[in-house]
Amino acid sequence: MPEKPFAELEAVTYEALAATISVDPERFAGLVCGALEARTTCAPIFFGVADIMMELSRDFDIAILSASDSDLINDFLITHGIWHLVKCVMGRDVPGSKTEKLLALKSAHDGKFVAMIGDGVSDVAAALHADVRAVGVAWGWQSARRLRASGADAIAMVPADLLDLIVVQELTEAPTR
Repeated sequence: MPEKPFAELEAVTYEALAATISVDPERFAGLVCGALEARTTCAPIFFGVADIMMELSRDFDIAILSASDSDLINDFLITHGIWHLVKCVMGRDVPGSKTEKLLALKSAHDGKFVAMIGDGVSDVAAALHADVRAVGVAWGWQSARRLRASGADAIAMVPADLLDLIVVQELTEAPTR
C-alpha cells in the first residue's frame, strides 16, 4: 500500500480506499473503524492546529465533518484538550453526505460566513456543491496541487495560514470561483 493511500482518491473514505485494493468496501470500512476505536493511543494533532482553532473559535463556530466516526473525533478533541472549541461534530455515523451536512450548517447559520476547511478533493467538492468557501490544507491527505485543481478557493500551506485566509474569505462577498 502507498505511504499516502488516500492521495489520489476522489473521495477520501475507507470505502473508496477499499475499492482501489479490490476488497468489500462496507466490510473494510467496518474493520478500519473498529480497529481505530480499539486503539489505546490517539492520533497526534498537527503542530499549530490547536492554537489556530483557539483563535478561530473566538469569531467563528467550528464544526467538524469527517469520514471517521463522531466518537473517534470527540475522543481526539478531548485527548488534545480542544473539545470546547468545537460546536458540532458530524462523522460518518451522522446520516447525510458532506454536502448535505454543509447545507444544514449553512442553513443553521443563515447569513453568517461558512467555509469548508479540508484536506481532500471530496471536501472541496462538497463546499462547491453547498456554495460555501473551500479552503484546502496542504498538510493532509491530498496535495495542494490536487486541491487547487479541484477548485479550492484558497490553500493553507501551514496551519497559521488559516487565520489570514478565513478572515480574507469572510470579508469578501462571494466565493472566489
